[in-house]
Amino acid sequence: MSWSDIPWSIDVGDDTNAVRWDGSNPERKRLPFLPFERDLYFAGEHPVRFAVSLFALYAAWLGLVLLLPDSWSFASWQEWGSSEQLSYFSALWSVQATVAALAYPIVIAFVAVFLQRRPAAQFLVDLYFLECGALPAGLSAMCLVLVMGVQYVYLAAYGASAVPMWVLLDSIWFVGNVALTTWFLYRTIEFLRPVSQGDAVRRYLVNVALPREVRRLYPAARYEQLLKSGILPLPIEGDSENNGQPKIAVMSYLPAEFVDQVVLRANGARYVKAIRLWPFTLVALGWMKASRMGKPPRDGVSLTTLHRGGLLLLPLRPGQEVSGEIVVARVQSGSRLLAWQRLLIRWAYVTSPITPEMRSARVRDVLDELATFAQTALAERKRANFIRSYSELCELCRLLFAAALFEDSNRNTDSWANLSRPEEFFARQLHAQWMEPFRDLYTLSVAGCWRRPKFDPLVRLVPTEI
Repeated sequence: MSWSDIPWSIDVGDDTNAVRWDGSNPERKRLPFLPFERDLYFAGEHPVRFAVSLFALYAAWLGLVLLLPDSWSFASWQEWGSSEQLSYFSALWSVQATVAALAYPIVIAFVAVFLQRRPAAQFLVDLYFLECGALPAGLSAMCLVLVMGVQYVYLAAYGASAVPMWVLLDSIWFVGNVALTTWFLYRTIEFLRPVSQGDAVRRYLVNVALPREVRRLYPAARYEQLLKSGILPLPIEGDSENNGQPKIAVMSYLPAEFVDQVVLRANGARYVKAIRLWPFTLVALGWMKASRMGKPPRDGVSLTTLHRGGLLLLPLRPGQEVSGEIVVARVQSGSRLLAWQRLLIRWAYVTSPITPEMRSARVRDVLDELATFAQTALAERKRANFIRSYSELCELCRLLFAAALFEDSNRNTDSWANLSRPEEFFARQLHAQWMEPFRDLYTLSVAGCWRRPKFDPLVRLVPTEI
């Protein structure tokens, strides 16, 4: 074994192939995201970080302005009196406060009521906030109002000597807020059109939901590939070779019968961000050597496990969501883990809190919501609504299958739709999960045919199309 061939760790976000996928897939080229739109999406999903960044940027620019000489400002500004400067400051503050207090709440409430008329419209509401930049635009406006409010308190206590440098920075920030508000209103009007809603859903699936799904699931597939390829010198359970020898099993299901186990406690919802392969391999090799030399203990061993020579169960994979007490290793038969091995195996698994990106709508959530539209139309026997919803669902599935294609290092075409979720026991591939909404529609249509002996043509449409 050469330790140089073993990577130090497998991290969630290790997407070397995904970068190549961005540049080679024609569907992702056809539905691009502008850098400005990506920044708005990020700010909308991290509002606290965005607000702190605004305050930090303003403080940095204010410190830079303080270093400038006294003659830095416009000559005409120096001719203004204190009352005129305060009037300009108050007018700017009033306009920004009015826009923040009226434009955003009224427009957002109207759009939310408009979208909620559709069944299961939660995803469309969330997508509206991201697509229109409502949260970063509104936060930026409110942050400027807050900063100018603090400045106003300072003016009442210490005078108007600092007004010139404040007004310059506040005016620049105000111009930026006007640009964000213009974008927000324009995208809001566009989003109310059904065609624009469909385009927004497609762009979200191709540029946001599917890449995030790939980045989360790909490390788990790479982890299992390393175990099966032989790069890690660990015999895997199920291999016909080395029968009777200690083996490793990576499985989500843990039998109740065991000899020893290692538990890691997690506060709140977390996910396995990385697995450090070097300490992981060191612990596994040490345990296998001890299991070969020693006799398995009597307690916890059944007739089904005596012939194995030792079995170490490792249930966690990169990207898997966990909470509470987490079993990171369980010895079903074989030697117990030593104290240093317990410390290393705990250190080998790196967990991190669930990020806002992981809480966002996934591909299956979007498909389920569109399927809900079609199911509602089918139950209400609205043929036009059903055909439109069903056609959109089919189009999105075709788009997903096309957008998931990529070329591997050998220039062979493969698909990310073959990935499976690590937390599921019967790990189905993504393409099988994407077809679940069609199964529900088929079940509903068959039930409708059974209830209607005359076989309504609308009810028979789904089985015919599928």
